[in-house]
Amino acid sequence: MIKRILGYGLIAFGAIVLLGAAIGNDNARTKISLAIFFLGVVGLGGWMVATATRSSKARVQAAEQQKLLALVNEGGTLNSPAIQVALGWTKEEADEALTRLRQSGLAELDLDEGGAPVYRVNKDALAVRQRKAW
Repeated sequence: MIKRILGYGLIAFGAIVLLGAAIGNDNARTKISLAIFFLGVVGLGGWMVATATRSSKARVQAAEQQKLLALVNEGGTLNSPAIQVALGWTKEEADEALTRLRQSGLAELDLDEGGAPVYRVNKDALAVRQRKAW
């Protein structure tokens, strides 16, 4: 959060100084030097905002994966109805979460004996869950 606020602050500060340098009475060399420096400041602010947003999304995704892995049954499978009951999510939310779990490589789509779709969680992911006691 602080990184994002600081990033937006740098962008605003750099933009204001760039505007001041553009309309100021300095010579051309000074204006160019100021423009280059404060474009760098604006770029740094943009980078800080982007990385803060990315790391925030990664934390949310990791928390979701932890919740889902905690719901895996003894057979190493997980399905949409189990998620809906345990977490109170809609069918669409549960299906999207299972799709993200599959896309991240933690689970594979399979069919149970009755032909219903289930997701088989990788043994490595289950071992991490047990080691970290989720």
